[in-house]
Amino acid sequence: MVKRLTTTILALAAIGAGAHFAFTDEGQWTPDQIGRLNLHRAGLSIPVEQIFNPGGPGIHEATLRLGGGTGEFVSPEGLIMTNHHVAFGAVASIATAEQDYITDGYLARTREEEIRARGYTARMVQLYEDVTARVLSGVREGMSFEERREAIRTATEAVVDEARREHPDLEISISAFSYGNAFKLVGFKMIRDIRIVYVPPFSVGNYGADTDNWMFPRHTGDFSFLRAYVAPDGSPAPYNRENVPYRPRSWLKVASRAPEEGDFVFMLGFPGSTMRYLDSYYVAYERACRLPYQIMILGERIDVMRRAWEGDRELQIRFATTVKSLANVHKNYQGKVVGIDRMDLVARKQVEEAAWTGWYSSQPELKRRYDGVLEALERIYAGMREDDPFLLTAGELLYSPIQSYALNLYEYLLQMEIPEERRGTNYRGEQAEQRKERLLEGPAGYYQPVDHELYLRAAVRGLALPEGQKIATLQHIVEGQELQGYAPALSRAIDEAYASSPLLSPDGRERLLALSADEAADRGGLFLRIAADLRDRRNELNERRQARNRDLARLRQLYAEGIMALRQQQGKMLYPDANRSLRFSYGYVRGYEPKDAVYIKPLTHLKGVMEKETGEGEFIVPEVLQQAWRSRAFGRWADASGDVPVNLLTNCDTTGGSSGSPVMNARGELVGINFDRVWEATVNDYNFDPEFGRNISVHMHYIIFICEVFGASNVVSELGF
Repeated sequence: MVKRLTTTILALAAIGAGAHFAFTDEGQWTPDQIGRLNLHRAGLSIPVEQIFNPGGPGIHEATLRLGGGTGEFVSPEGLIMTNHHVAFGAVASIATAEQDYITDGYLARTREEEIRARGYTARMVQLYEDVTARVLSGVREGMSFEERREAIRTATEAVVDEARREHPDLEISISAFSYGNAFKLVGFKMIRDIRIVYVPPFSVGNYGADTDNWMFPRHTGDFSFLRAYVAPDGSPAPYNRENVPYRPRSWLKVASRAPEEGDFVFMLGFPGSTMRYLDSYYVAYERACRLPYQIMILGERIDVMRRAWEGDRELQIRFATTVKSLANVHKNYQGKVVGIDRMDLVARKQVEEAAWTGWYSSQPELKRRYDGVLEALERIYAGMREDDPFLLTAGELLYSPIQSYALNLYEYLLQMEIPEERRGTNYRGEQAEQRKERLLEGPAGYYQPVDHELYLRAAVRGLALPEGQKIATLQHIVEGQELQGYAPALSRAIDEAYASSPLLSPDGRERLLALSADEAADRGGLFLRIAADLRDRRNELNERRQARNRDLARLRQLYAEGIMALRQQQGKMLYPDANRSLRFSYGYVRGYEPKDAVYIKPLTHLKGVMEKETGEGEFIVPEVLQQAWRSRAFGRWADASGDVPVNLLTNCDTTGGSSGSPVMNARGELVGINFDRVWEATVNDYNFDPEFGRNISVHMHYIIFICEVFGASNVVSELGF
């Protein structure tokens, strides 16, 4: 009786004060929710309509979806500010050992010197409409999930077609929210000509690198400037030297007063994804299976690539973007594991689920709809755990461009043995010919020493697969060997494969493409034999995974629907999980206590940059910046402490994709640019923790100070100083 009463009290507490059942200032709110937040009580001093104004210019139009992050217009001439790490791919693509723009940075002093940022597109929201009622208009009670999905697809196509006719100049799409329970129509204006204006030296833009990544105190100048160009008539156009700078209707102005602790701030951006409304079984799976495995694999890849590039600047440039990305995710996942344990998040979500179950169980109609959802989710994750060993090992082997190529070639040969009308759509007619031409070109993008070592590690782990999942070719190589002989035997076989594989020569590829699939597997060496081993088993498990994903989509839709119904009954507003759409977040400049008796202040200064300086590795301070420090040449960029502020903490709600988001004060003026979270906040993707939820931004004073110190006076002038 006591145990049951305790459980009931905990469940009721979760309804009143749980992480997602209670209203807090956390939230990545959609634009149409902004007006329902009590922002003026929170500290906002401008009309809400200035933030989101779907009928005309507003701050939302100055905020751009850019690359994998966010950017913002900061001048009437299309100047865009974003993070150094968001623009990093653009500068890395033009860097060479002779013109090392990664190390030295790049500055275009004139418009003519602005270099194309290849692969970068900027999108701004110019149309935003809740179309949930229209999209769900064909959904009827009693429909199966497949019927529901088809009704949604049909309605979505009709709504999109109509919007495209009305707005032919916009990129139109419909985004699903809350796991298919709400839908928004979004129209983006696309700008396809983006150019590099100023990227600071790596020692500024990535100061502290992996050591300081996800950490605070932080002293990183993670910013860059790009520019948007359009055709002379103002229409979006691909890169062309005749294009002119885009003139936005809205752009952000830098605040005249520096932010202080306790100041109200807000952000707009395009956060990638959060998983806050998923179930306890998902979090348990992440903690026990996916995250630990990925931490191990990512760590290996980083280590192997770094050892390979030692003393070779060309290789460092080649792998720079890959290693930077891998290291970022690696440390993020480590923080997530610590955060899940610190919050006892699985147990916390179980309490929330008990509260939800107790709520719907008292209402017969709801009980019929939601009963069994959680039990079905538990079964799905149990099945995933069973299949994971093989799928993860196959994924490791296929990380090799050569093994991936071998699987593609083997699949092509299998498809060619089938009558054309029964082949996959990508293996018919002209598409089949194009595929063959690409296969004749061979595997690309691999560096053999790295590929070889990672492949060997994956193969060794493949030998430990459980019965029924073993890879025949690997087992054959070590047949009769003692355990300690496995690695040498595999290493010899893999050495031979790299030395003699016909996949790596034009003549060899041409000969293989003239054979049947079985003949190619027999004569094509190790990579093709393993491709044959992987193909059927992987396809079988992928079919099971796809079936599970369909079930997950159905169950998550029901679970989210149920949570939304509970919240609506309580009269509370629910923000949806992030999905790369435009979001609003607000908070305050605020420090935090990562450990007992340790308080981290929310502002760092140039003094801290110099305290970390070692002259090597991740903590090199360029001489020109050292000279500015020695001479105290801070000008108007010093704050009340007499030093230049570098980074600041706020408790806004961010995640991946929020990088580059503008941080604005109560008057809508720019005070910083978001670039990271503290390590303790990486778990916020699963559950927002107000105690540790802090994001890190570059202070605008430091950005302009760096521009002045490194001679980017044209950028400073364009910012209005």
